[in-house]
Amino acid sequence: MDALFNNAGGSFSNLRFSPQGRELHYEIQTVAPYIITMELLDLVKRGNPAIVIQTSSDAFNFKRSFVPEDLANPPKFQKLIGPYASTKLAITLWTHALAQELKREDVTIISIDPGNNNTMRKGRNGGLPWIMQPFIRLFGPHPSVGASRLFNGLEKSPNEAGLYISKGKPAEFKFRQHAPKVLLQVQAVYEKEFLPL
Repeated sequence: MDALFNNAGGSFSNLRFSPQGRELHYEIQTVAPYIITMELLDLVKRGNPAIVIQTSSDAFNFKRSFVPEDLANPPKFQKLIGPYASTKLAITLWTHALAQELKREDVTIISIDPGNNNTMRKGRNGGLPWIMQPFIRLFGPHPSVGASRLFNGLEKSPNEAGLYISKGKPAEFKFRQHAPKVLLQVQAVYEKEFLPL
């Protein structure tokens, strides 16, 4: 078996932008995993079975609206439920949209929420609201718990391509109608900006 784990994550305390002019959560958590997946796809396809596992988050369940066009340049910032949650939703959406195409190439792609793990580092002012920080420090499980949830995704079959898994089970996710649009956005970055390099 060959597997690719796209474990991109970052939670910032304010709006930041990449040198390409895109909001940094979007660049790291949505765009980069697509580029990595496309660049390593030939290697992944050698596996039997072959699987790509995306790190998602249930933070997007708090989203009341989702506008794909705002991903690269959000009109406002909120910790956790702003760009972080939107871009974790976006990776889940493009994963869902791409799943059937990859399935035809014998590659299963899914997204998994590893849960609220204590990944806080000393001296780092991350993107968690201050009210949540003590809770995560005191009660958040060790990151190995989340890693095992991601690792358990290796047991998924090709019939489960495109699934979003939370708490170890397939779960619904909002705004599924935007999946094709988000996929087109990341494809455009890959084809127009990355490949010409």
